[in-house]
Amino acid sequence: MIGHLSRDDLPLLYNGADLLVQPGLYEGFGLPSIEAMACGLTVVGMKAGASPEIIGDAGILVAPNDISGLVQAMERAIKDSNLRMTLKARGLLRARQFSWDKCAQETISCLTKQ
Repeated sequence: MIGHLSRDDLPLLYNGADLLVQPGLYEGFGLPSIEAMACGLTVVGMKAGASPEIIGDAGILVAPNDISGLVQAMERAIKDSNLRMTLKARGLLRARQFSWDKCAQETISCLTKQ
């Protein structure tokens, strides 16, 4: 357990990792997945919560509570370098679709609709 990391240290952690695994069923807004993809990291997540919308085809999605499927996805992501390269490229493109400016604009749009 590494505990709390500063915002400045997160890219170092992501860039030193082989993949990001998010086995939770409720990932909130999916920020760790976006951050990881922006660093070129392969993401393995669940087909639950915000993960499918955030990760899309730029990572590996596993059915909720499928422990063997999660293990297989992690092994595949680590062992298959072609898959990792494909997902890295997709993830870098996917991460560019998200920004705080876009989030603010879409939030304002929702709040001002009548």
